[in-house]
Amino acid sequence: MKVIVLGGSPKGDQSVTMQYVKYLELNMPELEWNVVQVASRIDALERDESRFQSLIEEIAAADAVLWAFPLYLLLVCSQYKRFIELVFERKAEAAFSGKYAASLSTSIHFYDHTAHNYIQGISEDLGMQFVGSHSPAMEDLHGKSGRAALLAFGRKLEAAMRLQTVFQRQFHPVSTEKRFEYRGPQASGPQASGSPASVPATAGSHNAPIVILADRLDGNLTGMVARLASSMPQRVRVVELASVRTAGGCLGCLKCSFNNVCTYTGRDDYIETMREALLPAEVIVVAGTVVDRYYSWILKRFFDRSFFNTHLPWLAGKRFAFLASGPWSQLDNLREVMMGYVEFQRGEFIGSVSDECGSAEELDSLIDGFGSRINAMVESGVEAVPTSTFRGVAGMKIFRDEVYMGLRAIFRADHRYYRTHRVYDFPHRRIGRWFVASLLSLVTSIPAVQKRMRGKMPRMMVMQYRRALGVPPAA
Repeated sequence: MKVIVLGGSPKGDQSVTMQYVKYLELNMPELEWNVVQVASRIDALERDESRFQSLIEEIAAADAVLWAFPLYLLLVCSQYKRFIELVFERKAEAAFSGKYAASLSTSIHFYDHTAHNYIQGISEDLGMQFVGSHSPAMEDLHGKSGRAALLAFGRKLEAAMRLQTVFQRQFHPVSTEKRFEYRGPQASGPQASGSPASVPATAGSHNAPIVILADRLDGNLTGMVARLASSMPQRVRVVELASVRTAGGCLGCLKCSFNNVCTYTGRDDYIETMREALLPAEVIVVAGTVVDRYYSWILKRFFDRSFFNTHLPWLAGKRFAFLASGPWSQLDNLREVMMGYVEFQRGEFIGSVSDECGSAEELDSLIDGFGSRINAMVESGVEAVPTSTFRGVAGMKIFRDEVYMGLRAIFRADHRYYRTHRVYDFPHRRIGRWFVASLLSLVTSIPAVQKRMRGKMPRMMVMQYRRALGVPPAA
């Protein structure tokens, strides 16, 4: 039985994920393994259609596909995303249909679930039988239990192929039917950078409080961006990422880890454009067309390239909104990824609008109302209140622990920031709180005290809030 491994790292064979693949090859010789580096060869695959077709033929000859990739900012890297887009653009779905699929990633478990959800959804869209995913931490291969778990994953894939197991689809098909063409007639509003279709990537109002960051101004998105920009009297800057001079996607080289200096510095306009447009902004509107189960690879490249800031919330205090052309409401995973990014950045989420409504007139109304809300927030002068749920809280604790316990040797910029901004808020360092908790634990271990506390717990839990509410202690 033949397994083709589609490598999803720009580093190719030097990827940590590939070491896990090599372990499977060494310990499961009963399978015929064919490893093809896709992400590192994406430029050639896109430029030379014969190379792409040759790869598709290799996939067609296999019995199973193993998607193997490192995590790149809550998903796969932009180069891998581009390959997936090419599969659909060039009508190569038949090579995948009916085959078994599984996904293998390496990470520190920051949003690995959204990356695997994405790959499973794509596999099911391609008509594949998705067996499962495995998401080890980067160092798991060093331990006996980590190696055992990896082999168990490999054997599950082998058993599914051998037994011809049928798996139920977990992600509904996405309807991409466009209900109407939207031209976006201009709303009343004196200042915008002009119609997005005619705005160069670096034109517009510099130091504008509102920035619309668009992947490619095309189709309905062009009119949506134009309508939103013209609906706000505040100065607006539109940045079209497809027009920014770009040397390539993030390479995962970690040259940025010491001092946040990217390997592409001086080679393109990407970093300067991001800093110049986004750092002065109060509101960032991420605008894009949904392609497969995410925004386009162009927006993914933006998120990946911003990693020269490593694990720092470089956009802290900003407000974020989302504009989408395509099935935004159908893709829970996409919205989870975007919300995860906002919360990790310690930003405030203020809403989203897509063109999934019934008519152009309804979309006009939605965008105008959206613009009014954004404008009111800017005019109020009130600082953003970071959206904070499990996504951001848990994510930052993962980075806090990983950086402090090992990664600080490499990610020195992270370590400096975390130390200065008190991200290292380990509970055991709060001596006073630890002492009180220890004392209370000792007291509540007494059966008589437990008996008196039963039935009074709800009242006791709210007593601590009396001072904040202005309630007298005896009330």
